[in-house]
Amino acid sequence: MIIAESGVFVGARIFDRTMSPCIEMLKCVGETIPLLAALYTVFKGVCEYKDYRRRERIKYLLSFGEKYTSNDEIKKVLLFLENLEDDNMYKNDCIEEDGSYNDSALPIHCIEMFMRFIEELELLIRGNAISESAALYLFGHYTTILDKYNMRWPRLGYKEKYWNVYRDFVEKAKKFDYKNVTV
Repeated sequence: MIIAESGVFVGARIFDRTMSPCIEMLKCVGETIPLLAALYTVFKGVCEYKDYRRRERIKYLLSFGEKYTSNDEIKKVLLFLENLEDDNMYKNDCIEEDGSYNDSALPIHCIEMFMRFIEELELLIRGNAISESAALYLFGHYTTILDKYNMRWPRLGYKEKYWNVYRDFVEKAKKFDYKNVTV
């Protein structure tokens, strides 16, 4: 670099020393552009991560729905509970005089499978993967019927701590207003 009396020789041009603020500004812009590019990259990465999580949640919900529609034991329980609530003759065959459930009509392992399904649903609600009102609207009625006829105790150990998630869902279902649903 050749320094002249009136300025600095850069390439084929001579810049005045008075132009150094412009050079400083160019340096600042030169440092800012990579910073902006880095910020854009981080922002885009966060957006893509959120989109990925949303897609994964949808994929899980679809597999969860497939589990519901393909599981014969859960289908048996839902059909049983629908018939139990609608048909008095059916109710007489399944409910003993003391109000307890006669498990010859529906095996206890089917009820346990349904209760585990409801627990998974409650965990999805707690993880904000599914709307609470939608889950209660779809399955809350079945859990209240199951609770009404005491169809799962004592053999399933309902009072023990490992059914807390299921019991939480049942309590929410009992309080749920089915007439004013916003899904």
